[in-house]
Formats: sequence, structure tokens, C-alpha cells
Amino acid sequence: MKNPMLYQMSALQRLPIHAQDGDIGKVSDFYFDDESWHLRYLIADIGNWLQDRRVLLSPIAIHSVDDTALTVDLTKDLIKDSPSIDHEKPISRQFEVDLFNYYSWTPYWRPSLIAGDLGSFIPLPPITKTQQEGLEEEVHEENHLRSIAEVHGYAIETTDGHIGSLSDWVVRRDDWLLRYFVVDTGNWLPGKKVVLPPSWITEIDWAEMTVRLDLSQASVRNAPELDIDQLNETYTAQSYAEELSQHYGREL
Repeated sequence: MKNPMLYQMSALQRLPIHAQDGDIGKVSDFYFDDESWHLRYLIADIGNWLQDRRVLLSPIAIHSVDDTALTVDLTKDLIKDSPSIDHEKPISRQFEVDLFNYYSWTPYWRPSLIAGDLGSFIPLPPITKTQQEGLEEEVHEENHLRSIAEVHGYAIETTDGHIGSLSDWVVRRDDWLLRYFVVDTGNWLPGKKVVLPPSWITEIDWAEMTVRLDLSQASVRNAPELDIDQLNETYTAQSYAEELSQHYGREL
């Protein structure tokens, strides 16, 4: 489908990354915010067989996405010289400050600098020197970054038992909001894939690797099945969202 509004995250992972002046690595993973449900970063694997090197890129930098590549508005040298991450360690606010200073991006965690809701990715002018200096005062703030790959396969627990696992996410292109998460109800015969908005998650138990919902097994099992083409075709009219809302008896 040409220029879809919604993407399945599984379709974006492992895509080659095109910079302004050529190819540079591939998508390795993504970090999302477990409070606002926005994608914050893609992890770009720009290493080679001699060196494991991964860097973070904000969705601000994404120019376009298709079936063959993800294109960013950055040069290869700029990406190569950006701060590396240690994928064995969590991303600190200090690292984020350094990263946003390096690229002169406006930080997502400063709502006073953002037009619209906290976490939106409306294009903004580069951060000013004064704003850069102000970032240094925020290094002790906590972020809420989680890896998309980390939560893949988490068990889904309803009010009356487990039903399948978290198998994917559906992200909205205009603001990189995780609009839905995908439940594979494979422990039921036959299993199918259904979608739910992350705002309906009552808890993510990171220790138990479990996503808890205030819904019954039957309501999830009998939900409309995932069809990404249908989601895109009916997105403007919101018919799919209305169908989900009607099925569950609650607002999306």
C-alpha cells in the first residue's frame, strides 16, 4: 500500500537505513516511552563484522519509509560520529541530553518547547544555544524508555487468565504514536491476532514479563482480527476503531 498511515513495527525492524548520501546500516530495534506510548528512538546498527556499533536516531529525522528502506534526513558522517550506545545498559537522561545537543534537536521531554501534546514530533527549528545550556539542568530526570524487542513475547493476562502473547505493535506515522499492540491468541485453538490500544493496559510487569488487561479472555478472543491493510484503508473514517470500541464497550 502506498504511503500508509500505520505501520506494523515488525515490518520496520531490520530495514536498511538510507542517509542523504547513501546507505548506512540497518534498523536494529526501537525504544518507546511507556508513559506516552510514543516511539522515541530507532536503534541503527552501523557496525561491521569487526565492530559492533549502534546509535540512536530520533523519529524527527525520518524522512520516509517504504517496503525497502527507511530514509533519514541526515548525512552518513553525521550519523557515524554520533554517540554510541551500550545495548547492555539502559539509556540515561545524560546520554539523551548529549545526543540532542549533538544533533541540535528539540528534546521531546520539554513540553514548553513542543507545539501540541507532550511527545509529538511536529517539525521544529533547531534548538538554540540557550536551550542547549538549559538541557544540562535536566540530566537527573528519569526517562521511560523501553525496547520494542524486549517486550516481544510478553504474556497477556486478562481478568480470568492468560491469553496468548504480545507479538507486535502498530505505529502511527504522523506522530509516531504506538496506536495499537498486537495480541497473538495462539494458546487458543485456532489462534488469531487482534489489536488493542496500549492505553487499556493496566500494568506491565517487567519482572514477570506480563501485560495485564482489565478485559476478559472471551472479549479478546472474539475481537476483530488484525488486518493492517484494513486499518490503513479505513483509518480516516475511523471505522475500525469504532468497531473495536463497540466490541469492547469502551472508548479508544
